[in-house]
Amino acid sequence: MTNTKNTVQDVLHNYLTAMVQKDAAMMPNIFIPAAQMLLIKDGQMLQIPIFPGLTQYIQQTPEDKEAKTSILSVDITGNAASGKVQVISKGLVYTDYFNLLLIDNQWMIVNKTFSITVATN
Repeated sequence: MTNTKNTVQDVLHNYLTAMVQKDAAMMPNIFIPAAQMLLIKDGQMLQIPIFPGLTQYIQQTPEDKEAKTSILSVDITGNAASGKVQVISKGLVYTDYFNLLLIDNQWMIVNKTFSITVATN
């Protein structure tokens, strides 16, 4: 696969686009079907399937045309990668961490962890 870092960045960019534009139809091209998101809420770890957990969230949340997004880091070794992205929307900072695998010559996200904090500026 040529230009692997750009290809992983494309997957992360597609995720950010889907989140900001609230386009759940993009998710099957970004995440494997068994993908999970893990988070801490009220001191407890929760494990939520991307399908339907994240897709329902996207469908129920209005688009934020003022949201700011960025890819903060990408790290690749062989057929495994990690990525860190950020979305700043409506006074909150969403920081997402992803694990990706190269499956059938296509980078896919296999899981997501994230944190939500209040924006400071």
